[in-house]
Amino acid sequence: ESKRKQFDNMDKMSILQRTPMALGASLLYAFMVSPALFALRGTLDAGSISKKVQLLSTTVSAFGVILESVADQHKYQVKRQSKEGKFAGPTTWPYTICRHPNYLGEILYWAGLFVAGSVSFGNSIVPWTCGVMGLLG
Repeated sequence: ESKRKQFDNMDKMSILQRTPMALGASLLYAFMVSPALFALRGTLDAGSISKKVQLLSTTVSAFGVILESVADQHKYQVKRQSKEGKFAGPTTWPYTICRHPNYLGEILYWAGLFVAGSVSFGNSIVPWTCGVMGLLG
């Protein structure tokens, strides 16, 4: 079935049928970004180990976004240059390092975000629950 037909079928669904999916996706993304929100609420001492872990994790997260973006752009360029119907996928950098660098970048981003936020969670169960639910999806 074509994508167009799938979207047309979704448009025919009532709001009540679409609401659970929309709420589920909204909750998932809320849980996924919750470590960052809890980290913004907390305070860490400037020279502490926790602050250094948070900085390192934020750097890993930023690297993940850059890797994912470069990989997606590279794949887009290769796809545009391929002959009609003959797309075989990119095989040069960053694909020489990893078979799926865009997925690796996504994983690094979310794991880095979780670790960066988790250093400020403390003993509270709510941030840990929200963060782990977001990380595990």
